[in-house]
Amino acid sequence: MWELIGRTDLPESDDRYLQQFPDADFVFEEVIPAIEGWSSQRPKWEVAGRLTEIGFSMGVTQSVADLADCPQLEARGMYVSTSDTLGGSFRSLATPLRLTACEQAPAETPPKLGEHNAEILCTLGGLTPEQLSTLEADGAV
Repeated sequence: MWELIGRTDLPESDDRYLQQFPDADFVFEEVIPAIEGWSSQRPKWEVAGRLTEIGFSMGVTQSVADLADCPQLEARGMYVSTSDTLGGSFRSLATPLRLTACEQAPAETPPKLGEHNAEILCTLGGLTPEQLSTLEADGAV
């Protein structure tokens, strides 16, 4: 690893750089900063690839930007474009669960705040239209 990151001077100056299980303080104070100095100058995919090649088991933590441009997610239909309530559109994640013989839910414009209050309160909420009118008049809804 020290050869990979261009720091062969480190094990020459202190044999703890070659120990399999060095002291935790040494690792946090010396080893990690040396690796970070190298890795911070390279793309994360390169760092993961190079370290994996020499036997480290690791992966890359992807950012939202990485996921937004992920060809695998695109190929699996994980994105959906839908309209917003202001006349524009946006791209978001589709439902990740795919059930056999079930239709995918359509990508619809989300409702405006309070748009379905009457329907929800008078069905699921059990209110009558008169009760809802009273609540609206009182400013509760």
